Amino acid sequence: MNKINLLAGAALLCATSALAQTKPFSIKGFVNGYEGKCLYFNYGGAGSYVLDSCMVSNGTFSFKGIIPESGSYGVLSVDKTTLRYMTDKQTYVMMEPSDMVVAINVFDPRHPVVTGSRLQYEEDEYNGFMADESAVISAVNKLSHESKDEAYKESLEKFSEPFQQAMDKKSKEYIKSHPDADKSLSVLTFMMGRCSLADAKELYGCLSDRLKQSEQAKQIAGEIATREKIEPGKPAPDFTATDINGKKFTFSKLKGKYVVLDFWASWCVPCRKSNPHMKELYEKYGKKGLDFVYVSDDDSNPQKWRDAVKKDGLEPFHHVLRGLVIDRENHSYDKTNDISDKYAVHYLPTKYLIDKDGNMVGKFETEELSAKLKEIFGF
Repeated sequence: MNKINLLAGAALLCATSALAQTKPFSIKGFVNGYEGKCLYFNYGGAGSYVLDSCMVSNGTFSFKGIIPESGSYGVLSVDKTTLRYMTDKQTYVMMEPSDMVVAINVFDPRHPVVTGSRLQYEEDEYNGFMADESAVISAVNKLSHESKDEAYKESLEKFSEPFQQAMDKKSKEYIKSHPDADKSLSVLTFMMGRCSLADAKELYGCLSDRLKQSEQAKQIAGEIATREKIEPGKPAPDFTATDINGKKFTFSKLKGKYVVLDFWASWCVPCRKSNPHMKELYEKYGKKGLDFVYVSDDDSNPQKWRDAVKKDGLEPFHHVLRGLVIDRENHSYDKTNDISDKYAVHYLPTKYLIDKDGNMVGKFETEELSAKLKEIFGF
């Protein structure tokens, strides 16, 4: 089943937070088009996003500014309205506080030629390493997006699985062979939701001492510690939140029952597709001691959360929001009460099973969960 990755947005959102050192950068650009048009540039500056612009004249453009000493990420586009969304018409640049040269081909804007940026060199090297598998997966994703045939979509997903597995294998190889590359750090961050705890620990151990001093590496180390706490047999992290009816809900009060802890969202299509099956499991095992707790990633729009619960007929379950507080103006967030963070959730849906003693049984896909419950309840 397809899953929704929660990492990409958060990584970009926080790219400019908690910055200590900043330095100037300059970009001298060349482009074989856009003549006389306004070229917009959105990038992570000194603690916030910066939106700059300039007119393309005689096939050239230029930008100057201040970015974190550790580097930043920028998006160039003649369409201002799409700067915060990934499209094939944009140019993405991995920036360093240096004098950079950027050459853009308007017929292939996603692949600029950049000099003066080590981060861009690493990005290009990694993308070249993944080119074959990435091309197949991109083509399959495009076909899937354009189709409304669910059976066809499922067949495409199965077809792409070995290519995704090959990419994961290559990503591990890249990290091991590039221990001091900043790209290795970002690759590991995005792999955390898919790789095993043992692999995560091994790959983190491959990183250089320089990288391990970074805030991003410290977050990875923190997640490894979190995942060690939710291994099978460990006590499930407790939490207290306000439920969908405005009442206080404490997770540990469900001890004595088996509990499915389901992380989902109203906007997550795979989550909504799994809901009918979760209802079937509840009808089958609810009276035998099975309960459901749904943790929704709808903090920014509680009404859509409520509407989805009602539309999908999920009222018999316990419902709470994950508790992530996002400050979009300052591009930061507060995870103090984030339930998803306690369970190292990267993808939606994510389903955990907790036993009657309040201990972790494990993380399961929908079909695996059905088999496990049949084993537990005997039918």
